[in-house]
Amino acid sequence: MWNIIFFAMLVTSVAGYIQKHDAPGMVKTMHIVRTEKLCMFIVCLCFILFVGLRTWYNDTTLYTKEAWQFTKTTIDWSFDNVFRDAYFGFTVYITLIKKYINNAQWLLMLSSIITNLAFLIFYRRHSRTFAFTVLSFILVGPFLLTCAALKQVIAMAIALIGVNKFLQGDKKALYISLVFAYTFHPYIIVLGVMPFLISDKVWDGKMWTIVIFALMASVSLSQVLGFLLNITEGMSKTYTAEELLDHTINPLRVIVEACPVILSFMLRHIINAKHDRVMNLGVNMMVISFLFTFASLFGNPIYIYRMGNYFCFMNAIVIPWMLTECMQHDKRRDITVTMFFVLYFIVFAYDLCGMNFNSNIFNHTSIMSLFK
Repeated sequence: MWNIIFFAMLVTSVAGYIQKHDAPGMVKTMHIVRTEKLCMFIVCLCFILFVGLRTWYNDTTLYTKEAWQFTKTTIDWSFDNVFRDAYFGFTVYITLIKKYINNAQWLLMLSSIITNLAFLIFYRRHSRTFAFTVLSFILVGPFLLTCAALKQVIAMAIALIGVNKFLQGDKKALYISLVFAYTFHPYIIVLGVMPFLISDKVWDGKMWTIVIFALMASVSLSQVLGFLLNITEGMSKTYTAEELLDHTINPLRVIVEACPVILSFMLRHIINAKHDRVMNLGVNMMVISFLFTFASLFGNPIYIYRMGNYFCFMNAIVIPWMLTECMQHDKRRDITVTMFFVLYFIVFAYDLCGMNFNSNIFNHTSIMSLFK
């Protein structure tokens, strides 16, 4: 656990230099610009190496041993196989790596490069508080997913290309990226609702309707199972009712994820006064992500909570933005920021190791192992 604490402190500190010089009205000299680029390179390199050199965490060995072992070095391009394999894009991806590099560690390293660069470049482009965003990416964002669910995060990385274009007004690019990302993980298609989440105001009638219907569906989950099972079957993935209802999420996780949603409701008038459609989209996506978390109280979080992960990547931008810009004239801002990040760290540590800081959650190998 100490290794990830040190890692988080390092990247947040380096990102702090970038945030310091991103202040409105700041004039950047050539020296500052070069130093910012160096800091960004260091942050990206740290993330890439931490994730890419791991040998243990969650499903890591599932990919480096089982998936690697059973993947062939040739690709079956037959029509039936292309449409039968729900993860055909990932199959092609891992097959090409295995064909040219006989080292499973490169699967993790290349995936780390793709996913972490996608997230960090996206955050650098859209965040106004980069250090807080980097820390939020680790504590409440999809960072841990980059260490576990390769198919899911590569799909998200591909989708982020389209999301970035979409935020610039190109809706077509979003759907093209989602079609490609679909071949890595079919559930990424849920991001197709993003254009409907763009709004001039947060907590408007549309979002209240979504919230009310989602809450009703959550508490009546057993009654809507037929609909859910039909959806998963259409995505080449079948589940049983027992699988979807077995286990539930820790209520503490639900409470913690509800905090920024409640904060957005309390700050809704300030948020709406800023007329920032990108941040409004982020708040709406944060609410959707929470609704999936809430639904996990009544069903298996392995399937339901992970759907919400596709909407959580904006949390790392929106939460720091609300805590800093939207509360900049509030004398309680500093204590609120501190409380939020302390709370997130406690939950993060509890989920990872049960607050046992001496536990070894992430095992790592050396860079030289890539060249064996």
